[in-house]
Amino acid sequence: MKKFAIFLAFLSAAHASMAKSKPNDLVGEWLCEPYQMNNDALKITVVDERSFNEDGNFLEISNSTIVSSSGEKVLSKVKYLGSWELNEQRLKIIFDNGEVLSLDSINYSVEDMQKSVNAQLNKKNWSDSIIFFNKNSFTTKPVNSMYKEAEVNVTCNRKLKGTSTHSF
Repeated sequence: MKKFAIFLAFLSAAHASMAKSKPNDLVGEWLCEPYQMNNDALKITVVDERSFNEDGNFLEISNSTIVSSSGEKVLSKVKYLGSWELNEQRLKIIFDNGEVLSLDSINYSVEDMQKSVNAQLNKKNWSDSIIFFNKNSFTTKPVNSMYKEAEVNVTCNRKLKGTSTHSF
């Protein structure tokens, strides 16, 4: 019974801290831990760098490694710009555009990748997640993803001041 009471106290404290998340808590630069999206044809590993500005602007540099079932490997770096809003535990991001910064592939050109990025954004240009926030890290759980493979939790850690690698 004592363990149950301790668990309830912990759960209440955790819930209270999440409910108190304010937009300013998210302002800053974040480095996300690698996450994977897999299906039968592709294994995609992604590392994102995200910036949340006080004025609601959003910047993401997404570094992806895509490996096909045949073993072909594609490395890409894409910059996404948009806006963000945090309302209690819901993080919503609107992507205004995406720009392919680099691509390492034998079979695909930067132009091919840019067409793919544009098509994705035309199909769905928003992200909706439940956010579990801590002072120096947060984890997002997607809501209404376009693909089941994208239903992955992503954890991001606050970057140290002076380690910025990008700007708006």
